[in-house]
Amino acid sequence: MTHPARWPMVTAHQPASVRHWVDRERPQRLPLVHSFLALYGRSPRRWGQGAHPGHVGARSSLLLRRAIDGPRCSCRPVVTRPPLRASHKLVTCERRYHDERLSNRSATITARRSTSALASLGSPLRCYMSLRRLGIVCGILGPLLWLSLIGMAGAMRPEFSHVTHYISELGERGSSTEFLMRYAAFGFTGLLYVCFAAALLATFRDGWYSTLAAGLIGLDGLGRIGAGVFACDPGCGGLSSNQELHHLFATLGFSSGILAAIAWGFTFHRRGWPQPLTWYSVGTGILALIFLLVMSWSRNPLNAPGLFEHLATGVLSLWLLVFAAGLTRHPDPALCRSCH
Repeated sequence: MTHPARWPMVTAHQPASVRHWVDRERPQRLPLVHSFLALYGRSPRRWGQGAHPGHVGARSSLLLRRAIDGPRCSCRPVVTRPPLRASHKLVTCERRYHDERLSNRSATITARRSTSALASLGSPLRCYMSLRRLGIVCGILGPLLWLSLIGMAGAMRPEFSHVTHYISELGERGSSTEFLMRYAAFGFTGLLYVCFAAALLATFRDGWYSTLAAGLIGLDGLGRIGAGVFACDPGCGGLSSNQELHHLFATLGFSSGILAAIAWGFTFHRRGWPQPLTWYSVGTGILALIFLLVMSWSRNPLNAPGLFEHLATGVLSLWLLVFAAGLTRHPDPALCRSCH
């Protein structure tokens, strides 16, 4: 290749072959994109990752100078220059970027591990949700277990009549079903009623009427527990202290159940629940009260106190079962707040 000073001049009257030879001999400068590719794209290491931060490299430096200055002439000596170096500010920014990226990655890993740990252990909100649902399940199981145990204990005693005998006689002292009725039917189901009342208190906290209605269900459960602790005398006709306390707690349980059904009927109406459920609750309370009054009537011509007691406890248990099952499906605002 000749020196640039000896390049022939191209004129218009020269043939095309001469002009083509001159254009071929003239050095071509590379575009600006090729210059950046020579500097950054061919570099074997990024800034801040190699042994020398900011070092560009000899090959990239030579390609960059060729792109800027043109091809090397055979008559011009090669001048060796030190490799190009990036500015100190650029290297500092690059290092800071990589440090922040590593720190963000470690923070993300730590957050994921903590989230998985919380998910495995359970947050307080999730624990609260589990307890609330457990209380509703207790409200469903309580009436079912109560009615089932009454039927089972009655089947175990052939002399027992559901028409003429009271339910308390199944748990009288000295009977074969005393343990089953006192601790399973009265005690355990009473505990289930108390748990259900606690779930209602934790769910409906926006009015005194809801608190009062839930408290009445809790009193019903306490009455059952007390009736199981103090068993009645044989035939439920004695005058002992246990008999009196059993009668007192049984009256407390029945009265609280009747008032709870009526109170929840008005509560359903104020909260905008379906109107049939409101009338069903109030009707259940009134019907159970009528059954108990007929049971206590000494001049009852039917002479079936056990039948009316069974009817009273049956309608109240069925109402509680419907109420507890409806809590799992009804879109009440209080239920929605407790679910989210």
